[in-house]
Amino acid sequence: MPGRTGSQDRPPITFERSGDFSALIRELEQKTSTEIQLAKGIEAKQVEVKVTQGGFYEVLDALCRAHGGVSYLDTERGYARMDSLVIQPRPWSSTPLCTKVISR
Repeated sequence: MPGRTGSQDRPPITFERSGDFSALIRELEQKTSTEIQLAKGIEAKQVEVKVTQGGFYEVLDALCRAHGGVSYLDTERGYARMDSLVIQPRPWSSTPLCTKVISR
């Protein structure tokens, strides 16, 4: 699988599933051809998500929120790293998604 991460232009996806968190992350990874690493220590948990015509990060947010004990945000930087997407065991924190960067 190529090491594609980030938010390159992609068609919207519908992801309405329930099951083991790690298995659903692997399914999202395959569906979007995006490499997602799972750090050690993530609690096995059953989750349910329903995202209709959403973006990759909307689905990832929904999965992490449903789990409640994981985050993909780099705590040192306060944002998701585009070169290496790693889901870590830590409390979920709802953070607004940035879809555009506007420079003035």
